[in-house]
Amino acid sequence: MYRRTIAATVVLAAGLAVTGCSSSDAGSDKPAVVGNAPSTPAAKAEERKPLTAADLAKALAENIPTVSTTVAYTETTDPNKRMGRPHQYLSKVQFRDSRIPEAEAAKDADGDKTDIAYGGTVEVFANDADAAAWAKSVDEMTQNLGGLLTPDYIYRSGRTVIRASSHLTPTQAKEYEAALGKIGG
Repeated sequence: MYRRTIAATVVLAAGLAVTGCSSSDAGSDKPAVVGNAPSTPAAKAEERKPLTAADLAKALAENIPTVSTTVAYTETTDPNKRMGRPHQYLSKVQFRDSRIPEAEAAKDADGDKTDIAYGGTVEVFANDADAAAWAKSVDEMTQNLGGLLTPDYIYRSGRTVIRASSHLTPTQAKEYEAALGKIGG
């Protein structure tokens, strides 16, 4: 869907640039229709629909083949009870990265196979400021624990925060940063 949105935007922008230069369109009451741009309000709204954590986790798995979604949380299943609350994430997905040895992850996960130790999370917020505040809060919390905990990797783009397991090597974790840069947030 993200690629389709970009393609529609590029086609629309190119068309507007061309029609904006045409003197025959001056004063026209008709909207310009360019290429395959959506023509109904419902289609246009669908094109602008923000990506959810599930959408982003799917795109993440397309960019990093060792990633698979384990849980797409709802308001009732979110273990932190933060989903949908003021300044908290609107959607959240837990993912697994098969490069992380289960025995290593199990040391940190207290038997919870959906723990970040096995892969990570994708969290989507209502706005950039809330996502930035959450990423900063998680980072500061980890720093305050000093050497008691190996910090997870935290990457943010716009409204999206990806937290990746500390069991990944720095080189492996950079793949999440690169993928987030490609898929946006």
